[in-house]
Amino acid sequence: MRPLAGLAVAVAGDHPALWWASTVLAWLGADVGVNFGEADLVLGCGAGPVGRVGRVGLLPELPDGSGFTAAPGGLSAAAAVTGLHVAAAACLAVWARETGQADGVTVAVSAYRAALGLVQPLLAGAPSRRSPWLAYYAGADGIVGVFCPTPRDVADLVVMAELPAYPGGVGDDEPRRRAWEAALAAWVRRWPVERLAAEAQAWRLPWAPVRPPPARPAPPWTVVGVGPPGDAPGAGSRRTAWLDGLVVVDLTAVWAGPQVTRWLAMLGARVVKVESPLRPDGYRAAGGRVFANLNAGKAVRRLHLGRPPDDVAFARLLAGAHLLVDNLSPRVLPNLGWDDARLWQVRPGLVHVALPAFGGTGPERYWIGYGPTVEAAGGLAWAAGVRPGERAGPTVADPLAAAWGLVGVLAACLEARRRGRGVAVEVRQVDGLGALVAAGLTAGGLAAPGWEDPAAMAQRRALAARCAAIDPATGAVRPPWGIHGGHRAAARRLLPE
Repeated sequence: MRPLAGLAVAVAGDHPALWWASTVLAWLGADVGVNFGEADLVLGCGAGPVGRVGRVGLLPELPDGSGFTAAPGGLSAAAAVTGLHVAAAACLAVWARETGQADGVTVAVSAYRAALGLVQPLLAGAPSRRSPWLAYYAGADGIVGVFCPTPRDVADLVVMAELPAYPGGVGDDEPRRRAWEAALAAWVRRWPVERLAAEAQAWRLPWAPVRPPPARPAPPWTVVGVGPPGDAPGAGSRRTAWLDGLVVVDLTAVWAGPQVTRWLAMLGARVVKVESPLRPDGYRAAGGRVFANLNAGKAVRRLHLGRPPDDVAFARLLAGAHLLVDNLSPRVLPNLGWDDARLWQVRPGLVHVALPAFGGTGPERYWIGYGPTVEAAGGLAWAAGVRPGERAGPTVADPLAAAWGLVGVLAACLEARRRGRGVAVEVRQVDGLGALVAAGLTAGGLAAPGWEDPAAMAQRRALAARCAAIDPATGAVRPPWGIHGGHRAAARRLLPE
């Protein structure tokens, strides 16, 4: 996928977020490192020269007490997610020009707001305690992440490992619980970690071995299909917002996928979240403000795909859409009768972006994964030096996957415009995190201490509210980008402060 082929990019400054953004843009085909006089697009800090397409101006300041730190000798999580937003902003500037909205726009990207996205659920009040069911255990030849996020997962583990029922509770049951966990640890030590993870995944348990990162960073996306000719995204009437007129069908759930489609809604797209009444979004069932923040601004349709009446309704919805986004296991849509061939039969020109944990090919294509799973398989747990007995803390895999997903969606839409056909693009979460770890993301790049301390969280939440970086009523992080100026009357400020 090279939708930015021919785009000349100049980079002013040595901030690690700019370096990472330029790497991502080069993967998308841009010619990075040209002189300013030859540049279509300029990346830099703050105001400065503007290329023919525009400028992405990074606002790099992280206020004192923010809770984010640099990673000595590495790439911090804050810089990594900011760099991905800079790359997404570059795609937005290209989109603005290609859809006739503006030339020479300046897109401002706030590093602080981008970094706050790493802890969005905590800011919204989600608990940050470390669960005994998100922990690392020693296997026969390494370490494996034993992740059982639901009571059903725990029940399946009991059957798989032939253990007695988990005693649960605390107090009088504490000795029994400790004895049960010791029995689990002894059972895990009997097995090679790759074999153990594969067996657990066969039970639909989101376990993963702790693997080293890849030797070198590589793009996590692949064009896995090209459809028939059709209307390109962005074609049509003049718009009042940057993605106005773009209709998105949202088949995502939990965190990373819904965050991507939430950003698309913030950019003006009409997003329709399709949710099964029999298997609703897991965050909806958990309640609280996190689900509301990730899904604000979306319409909701209750459809259970695979049932003929609901399939008819889904086909009508698709017929008017430009983009389909999902973070399902790769076998789900084909098993329901909605493979890419049928999607394109209903809607020629449709852009389908999938955000699977492990990708759609290879022996692990049907593995399921949550944030800790991706951190174990993607190399971050290895880089952090996890030890047996440690419990997984707040994950950065989901927000980083969401930022990768936003870049992938915008790039896929530009690719579809370039080809004049629908495309199916896969953005693999494990590969996205692995690319960051290979590029230098380390344990030191994670959040500073205090994210599990209620008093420290209250102070950081108040700081973010004072900086207008979050909505103090909901804890929702405001978008990290704003588009300003341009050479056409249609150019406008993207979002109010």
